[in-house]
Amino acid sequence: MKKNRNLLIGLAALLLAGIGAYFYFTQKKTTFAAGEKDFAVSDTSGVDKIFLADKTGLQSTLTRETNGRWMLNGKYMARKDMIENLFDVVQHITVRAPVAATAVDNILKRMATNNIKVEIYKKGKIDKIYYVGASTADSYGSFVLMEGAERPYICYLPGHHGYITSFYNPNPLEWRDRLIFALSPRDIRSVKVEYTYDPSANYTVEQTEKNKFRLLDYAGNEIKGFDTIQVKSYMLEFKNIAYEGFVDIPEIQMDSVRKKYNLFTLTLTENNGKSTWVKGHRIKLLANSVNEFGKEVEWDSDRMYGEISTYGKEYVFIQYMTFDRILKTPGFFMQQPR
Repeated sequence: MKKNRNLLIGLAALLLAGIGAYFYFTQKKTTFAAGEKDFAVSDTSGVDKIFLADKTGLQSTLTRETNGRWMLNGKYMARKDMIENLFDVVQHITVRAPVAATAVDNILKRMATNNIKVEIYKKGKIDKIYYVGASTADSYGSFVLMEGAERPYICYLPGHHGYITSFYNPNPLEWRDRLIFALSPRDIRSVKVEYTYDPSANYTVEQTEKNKFRLLDYAGNEIKGFDTIQVKSYMLEFKNIAYEGFVDIPEIQMDSVRKKYNLFTLTLTENNGKSTWVKGHRIKLLANSVNEFGKEVEWDSDRMYGEISTYGKEYVFIQYMTFDRILKTPGFFMQQPR
């Protein structure tokens, strides 16, 4: 009887220990799982730095200035639209499902060689570190792994039909603000335009004092009778002049383009003495290129190669549609008969 009682006590102890172990390990696992999928930053007001890097060596460090403006790598202004999109996904990234246990090893191997590291800082201190991998097979999510975790998750952005990897772009060239000029008329001292193929159309607009202007021709002679309203309208265009994107072109090829196909040089001088010039060069198309009407064309009618004085040997695409607003002739400024 005593032996049976001891056996029952032993069994009860084992049962209680088993129950205790079950709750201990399941509680620990649940807590860990919650932490490893907590990617979203619900309150982004304190986020002041985001670091992005991929396995190819591309890196971008985005920092918030005291005036609220975001800078790239401590040197360039960051694109406002990309900052807004990044913050949208940082705040609202959502887990769709954990990666199936049978697929974890395969996904982790893929992510080991192809991922974007994301570091998010709040008030100067690290808040989250996770890794964003490639898209899922259906392209409606991306694989994301919290640092220190063993299991990746499939994440998406509610309302966005597609994967989220592209929001975490580590390429600094993509993050750079594409504005060339963002000036109010009151900040502009002069604008000088020089044409390679028609020097007689060259002109200079000078602002001698607020809202008072001089118009000079190609030889520097003052032109009388111009329309002040036209000049004011022209100066307003410099509030938003941007390039399309960077172009990867060898320096030796660009040197040839510069010599053969230059169209114009525009030099803007600010009241503080800072001068910025932009040069536009025609883009020669491949032989037998045709336009949308099937007509053979020699030159790109939408874009030019652009050089900007502050960009050194980094070259960009600029659009005719944008630069037609600021590339005029002296006749544009003249008073029209009423």
